[in-house]
Order: sequence, then structure tokens, then C-alpha cells
Amino acid sequence: MTYFVIGVFLVLLGGIFIYMMKSSQGTFAALALTREYTAKELRDIYDSVAKEVGKGTFKEMVEIKGRIVCDSPLTGEMSKEKCVYFKNEIVRDIEESYYEQDAEDNNKKVLKTRKITETICSKERQADFYIQDETGRTKVNPENADMTNGLSKAIDRYEPAAAVSYNEGLMNWGGFSFRMSSEYHHQQEGRKVLGYKFTEYVFPMDKNIFILGEATDSMGELTIARPVSGATTDFIISTKSAEELKASAKGSIATFKVLSIVSFAAGVALMIMGLIKGLK
Repeated sequence: MTYFVIGVFLVLLGGIFIYMMKSSQGTFAALALTREYTAKELRDIYDSVAKEVGKGTFKEMVEIKGRIVCDSPLTGEMSKEKCVYFKNEIVRDIEESYYEQDAEDNNKKVLKTRKITETICSKERQADFYIQDETGRTKVNPENADMTNGLSKAIDRYEPAAAVSYNEGLMNWGGFSFRMSSEYHHQQEGRKVLGYKFTEYVFPMDKNIFILGEATDSMGELTIARPVSGATTDFIISTKSAEELKASAKGSIATFKVLSIVSFAAGVALMIMGLIKGLK
């Protein structure tokens, strides 16, 4: 029976690898088939369409590259770094006491300890910005974009519990503070906080970037944003070039293809083995 269960798991895992392979194929196709524009070329085609059929109807998948320009940048809450996107998280390590039934005496319970982790704070924010090249600039709404290739880890610190203060509902560390609910107070009975992991990723200012997304005037101004529902879902903001992203997608396709074949073959073999053993 164990062989059969493991086999089913591997077959399901193979299905996940196929899904990931198809996702990479979609990304590769979008990168390969979408036209690259300069800011001026995009503005010219938009003006032409708006003149013919009116404003509010323009939608076009585009590729564009340039430099980030932001009139109202964000400031990373932990790093204090100027950026157009940040995501931070606080995770704490806890030593927790609990009772477990004694294996040899049903009337006895044994006091034990275990280490667990809890995410007590997680925040993500982004700001609209412009991508600027030598011909002009175009507004970008980065909401729900894949910004993986461009994020930098601005903060990655582990602090012992003694380095973090808690006062009147506020947790304080360095120049960073946030309001905690009482359930996260580190003096809970039977639980001892060992330390806190602080992490913050940012997409910094003044970066040269590449964007694959949908240019639309549905927001009132010509803006590159995530494609509307029903269209391709690829929306990439990256410090890598289009060629680098295509090479990466191509490599992922090959990797996931091999993994899916191996997972399916091993899974089916184990399922058959499990059935044979079950019949004996």
C-alpha cells in the first residue's frame, strides 16, 4: 500500500511539473511574440487609435525598456530605502511547552518542548512609476506584476527576543515599529520567544528595467499594467533583458519536462508495484 500511495504522489507531482512547464511555455511565447516599443512609438500608435475610435478603448500587449522614474517613491519600512515596491515580513521563533501521552503509561503525560515559527507581520506595497527612455516616458501600474527578477533583499536580520521591545501594544526594533495584537505578546504562558527574523525586499529606484505588459488607457492615462481577465496573464517587470528572460523560460521548460517524465514514470511503476504486492 505504501508503494501505491507514493506512486500516486509522484503522479500528482508530475502533473504539477507539467503545469509549470506550460506556464513557462506561455511566458516564452509572450516574450517571443510581443513587439518592443519605444515610449514615442507607443504614444504615436495610441494617439492614432484614440483619434480613430476614441479614448478608453486602447489595449495592446507591449515590451518596453528604460529607466525607472518615480515622482512619489515609497520608503521601505525597515530598510528606509527609496523604492517603487517593498515587501516585508517578521517571523518569530518560539519554544513551546506541551504535554504528550506517555508511550508506556496511559495514565501519565510527559512535559516536552518544541520549536515553532509564526509570521506575525507581513506587508506589501507598490507605487505607480514611469519607465523612461530617450524618446519619452510611459506610466506603469505595477500591481500584481512579477517583479522577482529585480528585487533586492534590503533587510535580512535575526534578532534575539531581548533586542525587541514591546510597549503598549507596539513592537519596536531599531527605527521600525508596528502594532501587535495581544495574542503575539512574547510573555504568553508556556511559550518563550527565542528571536525574530526581519526580512524586507525592495525594487529600488533608478534601475534600468524591461517590461512585458498591457498598454491601456482604461485608467484615464496611457498606462502599462497587468492584462485584463481573459488575456495573457504575463506581466513582468524585470532588471533582466528580454533575451535573458527568454533563455530562463526556455531552461525552465526543459527542466520541468524532464521532471514530469521522471515523476510520471516512477509514479506509475510504484503504483503497479503496490497493486501487485496488494494482490499477494
